[in-house]
Amino acid sequence: MVVPEWIRSVRNGQVELLARWEPGEPTYIAELFLQPNYTETTITKTAALWFLAILTGCDGTFHTLIEEARHLNNPAAVTKIYQYHHLEDEHTKLTCELNHVSDVLASMRDQLDGCHFYMEWAQLPVLL
Repeated sequence: MVVPEWIRSVRNGQVELLARWEPGEPTYIAELFLQPNYTETTITKTAALWFLAILTGCDGTFHTLIEEARHLNNPAAVTKIYQYHHLEDEHTKLTCELNHVSDVLASMRDQLDGCHFYMEWAQLPVLL
């Protein structure tokens, strides 16, 4: 997958996209025709991968997406883009916290198992 440098709507249902550019090379522009499938239930199944990469990215491409969305004169769409970006960011942070707590719990379980095995090896229940 190539993350776009910028995208631009050409107002006829097409989107121009600069996918990659190296100094001294010509600029290639791909025309994308978006055909959403509203029968699917999740955004990951309906949205193009490049769109999701921009939508969840933390670099300048997200700001380019917002600027282009503002040209659509649809404040609800811009709001949903911001909302999705914020919720995805919160989801990522919570997932990291959950992974940390899971790691701490696994470490505690290992320590408890070590103590339990030692007490059995030393036959502490029998001696007490």
